[in-house]
Amino acid sequence: MPEKAEVSAPEKDGESVLVVEYLNAYCEHCRATHQNLDAVIASIDVPVRRRRIYAWGSHGYPLWARACAYAHELGKEEELFAELLRTRSQHPTEVYRAARRVGIDPRALQRAVRRPPPPRLVRDCRIMVAAGLQGLPTLDIGRRRLMGGQSESDLVGAIRAATASP
Repeated sequence: MPEKAEVSAPEKDGESVLVVEYLNAYCEHCRATHQNLDAVIASIDVPVRRRRIYAWGSHGYPLWARACAYAHELGKEEELFAELLRTRSQHPTEVYRAARRVGIDPRALQRAVRRPPPPRLVRDCRIMVAAGLQGLPTLDIGRRRLMGGQSESDLVGAIRAATASP
């Protein structure tokens, strides 16, 4: 049976709604939806748990995703991901500069990306394939799947609907 992302019914009584976010750091629609989701989560009175699944269309593991996985080991994944969202391209020079700006040694990152892919990325790849994504960004909010760019009002509605569903 293919592995799936942890998607459960929203929990009641003050517990959280799970949002599984399938995205690519270099997809303009993913960037916009991610930013909208950040704003919604900061402003809404519903507790939300996020699970980010990195997604890409090529074979192999892209440098930006490998860099994020390495940054996770250092406790700097959120910082690096935010910095990558501000870069213009996924060219290695841009990725290594972003890593340096958040305090990651580029030489250590180079060594890390030469190793076999970390379990996190292998798992994300399996989940991404099993999810049958039709495009990016894709969000699973509670039991509902949203595909394509989403406005803040769309996201608020989906989160609120998840709290109301059984």
